[in-house]
Amino acid sequence: MKLILSTIAALTVTLALFYFMNSLLKTDGQDNNKVELSAVVELYQPPPATPEPPPEPLQELPEDIIEPEMEEVMPITDASPSPKLEQQMPDFDIGNLSVQTGGTAGGWSLPIDAALTEAFNSKDSKGVFEVVPYAARVPNIPEIAWKNKLNGWVLVAFNVGARGHTENIRLLDSNPKGIFEKEAILAVEGWRYDVSKISNYQGDMVLTQKIYLYWKDYPNNEKFR
Repeated sequence: MKLILSTIAALTVTLALFYFMNSLLKTDGQDNNKVELSAVVELYQPPPATPEPPPEPLQELPEDIIEPEMEEVMPITDASPSPKLEQQMPDFDIGNLSVQTGGTAGGWSLPIDAALTEAFNSKDSKGVFEVVPYAARVPNIPEIAWKNKLNGWVLVAFNVGARGHTENIRLLDSNPKGIFEKEAILAVEGWRYDVSKISNYQGDMVLTQKIYLYWKDYPNNEKFR
């Protein structure tokens, strides 16, 4: 009988302890669940909304800008004339005559005098002299040379016809290029030479002339004196 009672008492105590332990476990589980739920709420809490930056103001487009027209200016080159020394040009043999032409910077050769003409007309002598036109003018100075303050020269060769007119004008050289050539040739076309003192002249004389041009002469052009 005592054994049965002891067994019942032991079972009762055991069940009581088991129930008590089970209740403790449930309580801990509920607390843990509450903590975890609280943590989940904190993690997924939406961040505060940030204000959007204001839109940038539209820049006004500038009105059409009219660029000023640039005036074309020729490059200025050193076209100063060479020292004023007499130019020695090649001789041109024409029968018994060897004509040597040339000019000084800014000046022209003297006319043929009587002594030189007599030397030319002599069959036993070989005359050498310089000739100049009796009617001539300085070439016009181009406006572009005046604007850019350009000086220069033009070297031409030409024939003197039987009546003293210039013919077959050729450009030999110039400096600067492309500025004075046209006006120089136009001027030489109007030159006239006195060939009446040359016996039996057939119009086969070949002359060369170096013409110097200065921008300060623009726009006035006078005949040679």
